Amino acid sequence: MALRYLKTVLVAFSWYANIVLLCFLNSRLPYDDHDCDSAFMCLTALDSARLLFLVISWLLGASMVAALLLAVPVSRTIDSVLKAGTMTALGGIIAAVMLGLLWAFTLA
Repeated sequence: MALRYLKTVLVAFSWYANIVLLCFLNSRLPYDDHDCDSAFMCLTALDSARLLFLVISWLLGASMVAALLLAVPVSRTIDSVLKAGTMTALGGIIAAVMLGLLWAFTLA
């Protein structure tokens, strides 16, 4: 049972690694036509990727913690490790977004 839990967590964390990899790959795309007339138009691709990662880093951290907690019941009920890991990653993201919305509305 512990091996299935670890595999489920590994699949979920690989989904999160894909998000980080996509942010990194976005920074390597060449953007030559910069228009510095507006506020955020003069950012380079690397600056944009860093800003994007800064914005979603709290979401990734909270969803990874939630995925660790969700992996226990999900790995027990779903037989396929790939499906369980994917559902755990999706549930972790949903839980992190809900937690962020709850935090945002309590501040308002």
